Amino acid sequence: VQTCALPILRKMHAGSIKIIGEQKPTIAAALEAAEKSKVLDLCNLGLERIPEPVWNHVIEHDDMQTPLIPILRDVRLSNNKIADFEGWEKLVNVTDLSLDSNGLADTLPDEVLALTNLTRLNIQSNQLRNLDKQTELLRSFSFLNRLDLAENAVAGTVHTFSLETSADTSAISGQTGYMIGRAHV
Repeated sequence: VQTCALPILRKMHAGSIKIIGEQKPTIAAALEAAEKSKVLDLCNLGLERIPEPVWNHVIEHDDMQTPLIPILRDVRLSNNKIADFEGWEKLVNVTDLSLDSNGLADTLPDEVLALTNLTRLNIQSNQLRNLDKQTELLRSFSFLNRLDLAENAVAGTVHTFSLETSADTSAISGQTGYMIGRAHV
């Protein structure tokens, strides 16, 4: 289970730890952490798009520069307001994407559907309603083995279908807008 990081400032007092406040994560700190972990955590920042510094970030080591975007495997954008998906075609190597609680409405953006290396997609707690229009496309996602659509007002025939993976068939079922699938989790 993936979670968004939220650093907390703590104060040591007589052998115990007291929380004295929360430190809001910064884009610079997220980029630095992503260089090592291949996980870009930009949760809870009120973002409407992936910021320009992310697209331009390079990792410098031994007189070499490597762009960050191609090495990312996990992008966490939970609890933002993502509405601009320009440049997302560069996220081709991302396998795990969290867009939960972003206010996504109606259907999934084409830019998300184009990420064909995704194995996990979390889009719960949005306002997705018309995924029935995308059911056939979702069925063809043989690479996707976890899809979380909980707390969406999903309508239409998308409520029950299965995704086939090369090693396993994973059932994805929906009940009053709740949809979750699992395989090899």
